[in-house]
Amino acid sequence: MSGNPQYHITHRMVPLICQALIAAPDDETVWLEGLRMLANPKLKQASTLTSSIWLPLLLRGLEVSKPLPVIVAALKLLDHVSEILEPIKSCLVKPLRALGREKQYEELEELVWVIEKLDLTVWNSEKSLIGRPRNLRTAPNSQANTPLPAGSSVQPARKEQHPLLAEILAHNLPPKSRTVQQAWSQTLLSSAHDNPNIWLHNLYQATLESSNVPELVIASKLGPLIHEELFQTAFMKCYVQLESDPAFKNVVDNTLVSILNDISVSQEITIVLLELLAFFHKDKREFASSVHEAAKACALNHFNGALNQAVPGVVLWYVEQNAENFPVQENIGNLVETNIRVGSAGYDAAWSTLLWLENDWQVEPEPL
Repeated sequence: MSGNPQYHITHRMVPLICQALIAAPDDETVWLEGLRMLANPKLKQASTLTSSIWLPLLLRGLEVSKPLPVIVAALKLLDHVSEILEPIKSCLVKPLRALGREKQYEELEELVWVIEKLDLTVWNSEKSLIGRPRNLRTAPNSQANTPLPAGSSVQPARKEQHPLLAEILAHNLPPKSRTVQQAWSQTLLSSAHDNPNIWLHNLYQATLESSNVPELVIASKLGPLIHEELFQTAFMKCYVQLESDPAFKNVVDNTLVSILNDISVSQEITIVLLELLAFFHKDKREFASSVHEAAKACALNHFNGALNQAVPGVVLWYVEQNAENFPVQENIGNLVETNIRVGSAGYDAAWSTLLWLENDWQVEPEPL
């Protein structure tokens, strides 16, 4: 197959089309023609192998800020590649729901097609479901598109669990998971001085297990393969459960403050907690103010060093926050130094900040 000229041509066309779209982000004509060409059936095989290239551009074409013709063309392309995207269709939920909430887009037949084809739950501006769920589409005289009475609460239909997933859950879920209080009493509240790797491993497992999310509970058995983002999500689920137990929640907050203030605790542990606090901040879920203050003090004071000493990337986030909130000379200087210590990725930011400071913040400098 590799010697087939047509094969080479079709498989080069997709990257070339995408390159044209990237080069002309606001040119409606280029986008209309590019999306139309990507939907050509002759490129279906090439599209299957190059989804990582064209998918970000398809998502950009679905943005509500795009002209209507571009959105329609993107929806037609999505209809064309729906089978390819079926395994990762969750990435389409956000842009399609954003379109569904807009009055001028909610009745587009192309939007209804892809919602039904991918079997996604999307509501319009009146909080009525767009399209018909797959389980109702096969039923005669289905009334799935009938608007609900005013004031009715809209509940998405519960999707039937896949038999294979049900079997996996049945064989892997423990008969009874630990509560958050039990899990953290045995891990988070234990001494963080003995062995940081074991302490973190036990905290990861206990947090995922007590999160009450089946997929996370199963992931707790993966041991070293547990991804930090899973831990942060699970920690959030557990922390929210403590709303009904303010006394234990206060104990957790005080423990986090104590660990972050203790300079003898391993940096492996403090970095994980700093990333956790940054995650909560971005997710708009707040710990007690004392926890945030302890995290800030830890990031600003526990990682001092020379310019050639590397610093964790999360520390830069706290230094940036501090410089933005209090733009005095010392904080700006710390920001410049931290950008340098992060590595080559931070050199441009350090140089720009220095020039900007030199110009009294009047003229934003060109990049290095």
